[in-house]
Amino acid sequence: MVPTIIKGILTGGFSFLQSWWEGKQEQAKQELAIKQESVRVENEIKLKQVTAQLDIDAERVRQMDKSWKDEWWLIIFSIPLVNMFLSPFVDLVMVGAYKEGMLAQAASEALKNLDTAPTWYIVVILMMTFLSWGYRKGLDQVMSMFNFKRGK
Repeated sequence: MVPTIIKGILTGGFSFLQSWWEGKQEQAKQELAIKQESVRVENEIKLKQVTAQLDIDAERVRQMDKSWKDEWWLIIFSIPLVNMFLSPFVDLVMVGAYKEGMLAQAASEALKNLDTAPTWYIVVILMMTFLSWGYRKGLDQVMSMFNFKRGK
């Protein structure tokens, strides 16, 4: 009701103001329609990108369905990792006589061995694990930690 009163006051007796007012309303409608269309197109593009990425991921899963290539390399690269962790416990068993605190000392030494592993090795193991399990978000996080750029 208030806009009608303001319109009546402004345009009362002045026909050129009424046409100006209607022109402004038409211009606002056109701008709104343009904004709505651009948002719709952007959303459609995003939807197509997500759909394409899902299709690509599904195709990768289908291709790797019967392949052990990734798991094989993960196992090969995991052997040193397992050895670094288990070697202090093997040494504990080889001693023969257990003394108090030996288990804690072996666990501490195992963690130190893992801590002294080269960074490149840890990154490779993490990447291979994430790729094997299809965890792309984790892979992106690892890449961003080390300033690596992953191709898309």
